[in-house]
Amino acid sequence: MTMVVLLFGTACTEPDATLYRLFNYERIETDPRLGPISVELVDPVTVLAIPEQIGAPSGISYQPDLDQFVIVTDDNELFVLDDSLNDIEFGTTIEHPSEVEGVAFLDQARLAAMSEQGDILFFDRSGQEWALGRTELRSWDKANWSHVFGSAAYEAEARQLITGVKVGINELYRIDLDGSLAERVTLAPADQLVVSAPAELSQYTIVGLTESAGAVYLLSEQYNTVLRLLDGKIDHAWGLQGVGEVSGLT
Repeated sequence: MTMVVLLFGTACTEPDATLYRLFNYERIETDPRLGPISVELVDPVTVLAIPEQIGAPSGISYQPDLDQFVIVTDDNELFVLDDSLNDIEFGTTIEHPSEVEGVAFLDQARLAAMSEQGDILFFDRSGQEWALGRTELRSWDKANWSHVFGSAAYEAEARQLITGVKVGINELYRIDLDGSLAERVTLAPADQLVVSAPAELSQYTIVGLTESAGAVYLLSEQYNTVLRLLDGKIDHAWGLQGVGEVSGLT
């Protein structure tokens, strides 16, 4: 069955994926037609506004059993909202020295946030409140301290977090919940994808990730594009028209 997929006002038709857009105001190229991959252009359908007190949002995740979203910001804030995104049900400041760029629910009682330096912060729920539990400092990518990360997703079956270098590197990383690196995945186009040059995939800037039905969806702030990774290859791309700049995917 095909469903409408919302990205805070942008939609494409794709089964079993739900994508939400967060705004980011850095000056980048937002025209998806200028990217190295030929895209299927999609237009806004519905606009969902978040409360004004949430500034500089950087990551988002949805937990269907709780009917809640979690949003993190560049100001190291964490907000839990209802499924309409209208009401803030919980908010806290994250005490961490680097900016938090991605977040993912692990289940109804746990979530994980990814800092731009690659540290993983685990939060636990007690009632309606969430508190920082343990932190796994970046030990899984010791050889590349210059890397900056901008996203997080969780694959429940494998019990692994997924993240990617935000700028200039076309790789994803699968990380076990103990903080160890499970797999490094180099992004490459499928044969049917029209792309000017495979190496130019590194032009995309990964600011959002989500996993659904065996596929991983990557949101690029550069060129406002959603890429689908299926069976180890990028096999489709959607260009988001008329939505401004983006950050965050769930």
